[in-house]
Amino acid sequence: MRRLLALVLAMILLLLCGCTGSEEETKVEATPSPTVAPSPTPVARLSASQYSYNEYRNNTIRLKFLVPTHWVQRDGTNVVSFHEPVNSGEIDSMVSLAVKGFSKDVDDKKFRSECTAYMQYLSEDLKDFSYTEFASGDTLIDRAALSTTYTATKDGVEVKGYVALISNATRIYAFHFRSEASRYDSLNPVMRYIRDSFEGVTIV
Repeated sequence: MRRLLALVLAMILLLLCGCTGSEEETKVEATPSPTVAPSPTPVARLSASQYSYNEYRNNTIRLKFLVPTHWVQRDGTNVVSFHEPVNSGEIDSMVSLAVKGFSKDVDDKKFRSECTAYMQYLSEDLKDFSYTEFASGDTLIDRAALSTTYTATKDGVEVKGYVALISNATRIYAFHFRSEASRYDSLNPVMRYIRDSFEGVTIV
């Protein structure tokens, strides 16, 4: 009886071992199938005549102005900017307003020094940077401005920009527009429309 029992147990163990080995041999690790990233939707560039505008209002600096509806807002330290959505390899057109405050009223010498410093700041992100001498004749926020244009390259693409600065008591405002050089003339009406739309905001 004991022999028979031992034989039965041995057979059961052999069967169990055989099943386990069979499972391990036929076990297949599931590998996730690669997902294909959707290709980005191409961005259609609008001509100046196709632009529409929204009002941007900033109660802190008490200003409002118009910006292209489809441009994306990006803010930095003491600057607000709006950028054109673009495709890979294209340089976005953009517009910004920077504000710098001082402890006392800005005189003409200090103002001109800050104009030069602002251009040096812009050149840090560009190559082959060159700008014309500052000139009077343009206005910004109903004040006489000093303005200039520049040329440079960004990521191997030639760009052109416009800058206008004004001083108002203890503040300096810098308006900046930039686009690919090949599109600058056609987008010039956009730049002028934004620049000329600046108005002061009265806080009640």
